[in-house]
This record gives sequence, structure tokens and C-alpha cells, in this order.
Amino acid sequence: MQVNGSAEPEYRTREEFLKLLLTKKIESNERKLKKATEELENLKGGLFKKTKSMEIKLSDLLTENKNQEDSIKNLK
Repeated sequence: MQVNGSAEPEYRTREEFLKLLLTKKIESNERKLKKATEELENLKGGLFKKTKSMEIKLSDLLTENKNQEDSIKNLK
């Protein structure tokens, strides 16, 4: 769990801390699940990688693979 070093310390009982820890762990796992679900949907749609500036699709990879195989054949 991250700690905000500039924040004013707050007293918590052990029980309060454990409840807060559980809440934070749940929130963290929900964020991870959301990201994983989005990535899974992208993969199912043939999108291998997506960033703010780039998308790599299965069709692009297949085309590049064919071009490379053709180049190799032409070397013979």
C-alpha cells in the first residue's frame, strides 16, 4: 500500500487499519480486473497491442509476416 508522506498522520486502530487495507486491496484488484478485461476484449477483436500512439492488429502482423516470407523466398 502506498503512503502519502506529505499527508498529516492519521491515527487508526488496528481494526480500522485492517478494514482500510481490505478496501484498498479490493480497489486495486478492481482496477487490475478492469484493465485485464479491456485487454482481453482487444485481443478477442484481433488487437495485439494498443497504446496512445499505436495499434498492432493481427491483420498487420499477418501482412508483415507474408512480406518477410516473400522476401526470404526471393533470396533463393
